[in-house]
Amino acid sequence: MKKQRQMISYLMVFALVFALMPVNSSAKTIKLTNSSETKTMPVGSTFLIQTDQRASALTFSSSKRKVASVTKSGLIQAKKKGTTVITIVSGKTSKKIKVTVKKPTGYTITKKAGNYTGSVKTKVKAKKGYTVYYTVSGKFKKSWKIDSKKTKIFMFTKTTTLKLYPVKKSVKMTTAKLNKTQSKNKNRGDYLYAIAAAASTESPNTPATSTAATSTPETTQVPAAPETPKPTSGNSQFAGDDSETGYVAPEPASYDEVDKNTEPSEDAVEITLPTKASGTKITTDTYEISKKNKLTIIAPGTYLIHTESTETASDGLIEADLPDGGTVHLILDGVNLTSSNNTAPDSDTGLITVKKSVTRAVITIKENTVTTLTDTGETGIDKDDGVSVTYTAGIGCKKTPLTINGSGTLNIISLNGNGIKATESLKILDTKISVSGTDDNAAGHNGISGKTGLFVKNATIDIYSDGDGLKTTLDKSDIADDSSLAELGNMDIDGGTYKIVSDNGDAISVFRTLNLAPTEMEVVAKNLSASREDGSYKGIKAGTTISIPSGTGNIIADTTATYDASRSGRDANDSYADDTIHCDGHIKIEGGNLELSSGDDGIHADKGLIINGGTIDVKESYEGMEGADVTVNGGTITIQSRDDGINAGGGNDTDALPGNGMDGDHFDKGDTPVSANYQIIINDGIITIDADGDGIDSNGNIFLRGGIVTVNGPTDGGNGALDYGDKNSVCEISGGTLIAAGSVGMASAPTSGSSQPAVNVVFSEQQPAGTYVVLKDASGNTVMTAQPTKKFQSVVMSCGELTQGSTYTVYYGTSLESLAEETSFSFFSISVSAGTEDPGHGGWNPGILGGNQPAGRR
Repeated sequence: MKKQRQMISYLMVFALVFALMPVNSSAKTIKLTNSSETKTMPVGSTFLIQTDQRASALTFSSSKRKVASVTKSGLIQAKKKGTTVITIVSGKTSKKIKVTVKKPTGYTITKKAGNYTGSVKTKVKAKKGYTVYYTVSGKFKKSWKIDSKKTKIFMFTKTTTLKLYPVKKSVKMTTAKLNKTQSKNKNRGDYLYAIAAAASTESPNTPATSTAATSTPETTQVPAAPETPKPTSGNSQFAGDDSETGYVAPEPASYDEVDKNTEPSEDAVEITLPTKASGTKITTDTYEISKKNKLTIIAPGTYLIHTESTETASDGLIEADLPDGGTVHLILDGVNLTSSNNTAPDSDTGLITVKKSVTRAVITIKENTVTTLTDTGETGIDKDDGVSVTYTAGIGCKKTPLTINGSGTLNIISLNGNGIKATESLKILDTKISVSGTDDNAAGHNGISGKTGLFVKNATIDIYSDGDGLKTTLDKSDIADDSSLAELGNMDIDGGTYKIVSDNGDAISVFRTLNLAPTEMEVVAKNLSASREDGSYKGIKAGTTISIPSGTGNIIADTTATYDASRSGRDANDSYADDTIHCDGHIKIEGGNLELSSGDDGIHADKGLIINGGTIDVKESYEGMEGADVTVNGGTITIQSRDDGINAGGGNDTDALPGNGMDGDHFDKGDTPVSANYQIIINDGIITIDADGDGIDSNGNIFLRGGIVTVNGPTDGGNGALDYGDKNSVCEISGGTLIAAGSVGMASAPTSGSSQPAVNVVFSEQQPAGTYVVLKDASGNTVMTAQPTKKFQSVVMSCGELTQGSTYTVYYGTSLESLAEETSFSFFSISVSAGTEDPGHGGWNPGILGGNQPAGRR
């Protein structure tokens, strides 16, 4: 009995010990969770192996480390073309992955994955015939893409994985499809940039393993990933370039053979409408002509249509209504119609009407012909809601994609209604179109509109309308009813010549994205309403994105008629005045010659304003350029403004906080900003500003890194040539040339975090316009020369030739041949003030600046 109890005790102890022992991993099969047993990787990319077990419990090895290496955490780094086998071991169990390394397909990238110090900049270019989707999060999105032959710059200052997914341009992708197929795609490349904190002597773009250095900060852009937080670096307030965060690329137009077809088919039906109604109904298998001279197309096909006289307008209508659906192609060969009493004021009717029963419609204006549609129909009341006003149109198309092509001329005269109204998408190719009212008056409502999209290529369009000129009419209520419409309402203008004038609306109004690339364009918005109601009277407006790409021609936009000085408030602004170019989201300008005259802002973006190139001349404005984040990477910019030249702050005009003294989006000293993230970054370009208010004004930070910036700022003491936010905001200069002249009352200068010396020269009294201010070194060599075009008392000067520790002398005078010496100073600090102390003017204490605040800042 004793032996039996002893045996039971041994068994219990053995069972307890066994229960506490770890499970032998060798008995568990390794399962790959994010890859198959074969993997293709682009050279320079990385891939993190994930399994159903902890990486710390596994070992990883590569059969050919020169082809691809693998770390102890399972990160594969592709090095050169070839094949290797990655072996994963867990106890006595192993799993092999065959890795093939090849050149990237569909794109090129300038920086391979790896370890970097401070930051890394990489350029990705989509090859011809490919679209490259990208993300820095776990998910891809349809709108985050690089179009064929386009380049995107990414700048990272913290460890980030950039994922690229190239797809042939012809393949249509959705967000769901991108994320469903991303793990299976053989061309996808992941690039892990491991970024360590930068030492003060290292260049921000130097890899940790390199001894190379760069002396000039490079252009920076961040990926359009809304969830990416702002990175920070060192003691600087620089939080990364946020101007392109959340940027949505414009939706490009696409044209197929149906859109481009202008020729009649062999079986085209030829129809002639009489000048006057015959009183006899004509019926065929394909069309009918009523007793009142209304032509109704009832069968799919091509129809070549004339009117009996090219001189006298025919009292008739044309309508396409196909009981069984299908495509109809109307070729107008000299058609002249007048509505007289034939058009009822019902919604979406026109002298030419395409009903929703038609699957697709094409209207061709035949070469060397003129078609004139004269609509005198009255407005009406919508029969559904009994309240809304309805309008007739020259051409109305109901819920059917419509294309208008051909190189003929289409004239639409609309007394009370629209020129062309399509409640689905509208495409216009090559055609010459004019829309107006009678006797040099405006058309009664909108000019040309497409609800879900308006795409124009190489057309010549002249619009004079009471309402909006070119417009996509989709709105938020439509999306609330049908979420599938969320990415529609876009406009693409590619080539062509345009003159658009709106008496009481926007010249161009787009619900979502606008790609604006005309050859020649002139737009005017007037706000001539007697009641001057608070509406929208902008030159060019979009809800999400405005993109002006390289290769764009000349754009003239004028909204000065919206401004009336007699209604001006204390801030010299007119509440009825409006912007020339405005976007509720992002504006990106990469080319074009822009001449802007504005009643309010020349260019306004509620979110990011990015300028990479082009020529911008803001001839008149309240504020020249405004955005929550403003980045200038290039271009030539000239600004004339009644208030700030360039402003970062406010974003949306309704962002002001109650009770803090702010007036709309224009912030006064001491205002509490809505966001602490406002900033202006100037990397390159030539910028010349003449501002009655602050020259360059940020409600957050200013970073000057390159380019040539000249500010002829305010003459009154309530503003400054430079102004940046309180609460530890900074104005840092690390490159380029800066001359910022203005009054002394609110004068500010670059702060001590700068890496390029700057001096604020202050005079005891205002100097006349045209006075030279010259900096000479200890040898008498001229280093910088300023000649402000307005009277001034303070001028901030900085350039790459100034060196810390050196001594300079300030000279001034109205002639370079007879300069007077003002003062001498040395750059013992990175930013100093120099000038004449004058107790009669409150005194100016020249010398070294302390802390982050510049001398003279009140």
